[in-house]
Amino acid sequence: MPRNVSRRTYNMMRRERRANPALADILKRMEYRQGIIFSPKGKKEHELRERYLDEGYVKQAAEKLFVQYKEINITWAACVQAIKTNFAEQLHSKWGPKLKAHREEQKAKKGTVNIGS
Repeated sequence: MPRNVSRRTYNMMRRERRANPALADILKRMEYRQGIIFSPKGKKEHELRERYLDEGYVKQAAEKLFVQYKEINITWAACVQAIKTNFAEQLHSKWGPKLKAHREEQKAKKGTVNIGS
């Protein structure tokens, strides 16, 4: 900690650095992660590799759900939770009819023209 900076200022600087990391730090973190995924060396790195691959799967599957149901304002958190808890089928059964109704409503709106408005 620098000598002439108060604790509050130092904490504020740390929060700012964590909220907006430098590009070099981001690239360094990505390179480290890719190194572990493609060539793990020890037991700990094998565990990290599994965790990173699981996180990647969850992110891709949640993104697919989110894109599919984005029109009806589903949240990213709901998509991630559905994937992590194996409730994707229940999510489809819950949001599928709402999506279908929303799309039919949009088609009906497109087909009608308001005259005099």
